[in-house]
Amino acid sequence: MHRSKTPRRKAPRPKITRDLIIRPAVLRDLVGLTRLAEAAGEPGLNARVFKHDVLGRKPAMKALVAVLDGVVVAAAFYIPTFDVPTAKRGLFLPGLLFNATARARGVGPVLLAACAALAHRQKMSFVHWGSAAWNVDEHDYYRT
Repeated sequence: MHRSKTPRRKAPRPKITRDLIIRPAVLRDLVGLTRLAEAAGEPGLNARVFKHDVLGRKPAMKALVAVLDGVVVAAAFYIPTFDVPTAKRGLFLPGLLFNATARARGVGPVLLAACAALAHRQKMSFVHWGSAAWNVDEHDYYRT
């Protein structure tokens, strides 16, 4: 059976300034993370969840944040994971949050590259993320 390949769109070139910082989330990011979750319509993510499950002493997951001009504009949440069939370690990204500024400035590819770099530094072999079947906008974005 022959499969035709869907042409890939070239990813848009990021419009990033030197003011963009990608770093691990810390407690001072609590308000910024909460605002991102509210803007994204994620009712399960709130200040209490972020404080305990992301920024706490024994977090369920960690996050990298993108800070542009002093404002948290995006976040990538990650959990170390293990793939049994390949016996490889990696990072699972259960959630990505972006505000309108981050989307317009091309922060997404930079943040995902930072996640890949983090996995590489930790001697991991992969980064895994996905999106809900109904979310065709995300599918289109990830194809780029």
